[in-house]
Amino acid sequence: MLPVARPLRSSSRFNRATALRPSQKQHQQQQQQQQRKEQQNEKKKKATRYAEECSRDLERLSPGASLVPYEAKTTRRRVSYQTGRPAHYQGQEADDACEGKGGECSVGQEVTGKQQRRSQQQHSKLNGCDLYVCRTTKKGEFGCSKPCWRCVSWCRWAGIKRIFHWSVEEGRFICLKVGDASVAECYETVADVRLVRSRAVLV
Repeated sequence: MLPVARPLRSSSRFNRATALRPSQKQHQQQQQQQQRKEQQNEKKKKATRYAEECSRDLERLSPGASLVPYEAKTTRRRVSYQTGRPAHYQGQEADDACEGKGGECSVGQEVTGKQQRRSQQQHSKLNGCDLYVCRTTKKGEFGCSKPCWRCVSWCRWAGIKRIFHWSVEEGRFICLKVGDASVAECYETVADVRLVRSRAVLV
């Protein structure tokens, strides 16, 4: 008789057991997911606790107060200007708008471009400030930081009077008055060079 091959029971049992068991990577991934869920739950709990504590503090200080820390001012300042000529030289609209003594009138329909720019600017206390500009290289040294005409125009709109930029040639800060700045004193960018070249080619 020929010998009959018997199946290896031990190996089949081992394979079944190993197939059901999760691998080491899967076990680590499961642990990491569980830790992330726990961290997220802790963050949510901390946020709710912080909100509750803030509301309690506000109620202690002033009962019935809102959670907003401050009230935003929605009213705008009334701009006024002082005229140099009598009111009858400025038309009937200026006569209707005049209030008080000394020719001090509130801005009505007669608004010039200069006054409109002033009204669009920031508060008068913030106007007239100086701006220092410096640029650092990879070596940690100061580089040239000359502003372009776009920067100068934005600074003029914001109410900045002077810009101090670093000059590598002179090794010091140079003062540039925003109101008197010309195009030659501003930095010429790559876009400006391309525009000049395209205009020269067209001409």
